[in-house]
Amino acid sequence: MIAFRAAGVCAVLMLAKAAMAQDVGLVDGSFRASYIPSGTGCTSLVVTGQFVAPTPGYTLNVKPAATQPTPAVYALDLIATPPTGTVIQVLTLMPVEYDDPKFSACPYGVSIAYGKQRILVGLTPATAAPQR
Repeated sequence: MIAFRAAGVCAVLMLAKAAMAQDVGLVDGSFRASYIPSGTGCTSLVVTGQFVAPTPGYTLNVKPAATQPTPAVYALDLIATPPTGTVIQVLTLMPVEYDDPKFSACPYGVSIAYGKQRILVGLTPATAAPQR
């Protein structure tokens, strides 16, 4: 912010930070993964978090990774599809949600990947049934 006074008039100039490519992607610290404990292990995986898109109108899809490198961590991939046509160029915070009611593994954690970015979160038991 820059402020100056000339001829009895006060003006304030606000400088905005330009959106950078590194601002787009998974929001670190926003992800949670939970399951419902059962007598035989874990069921019903729910993963939530946030994603910053470069424009409004993106479609987010979370799916299991093609390869699961280790049984200790369940790997997910986030695919962000841009909108068609012309849209305003403004960073947009979007919710990320993944729900698998047929989940039956019991790993230590879940990783979510978007491009070269990867976030790892611990898997915790849900205190109530996951909201769908």
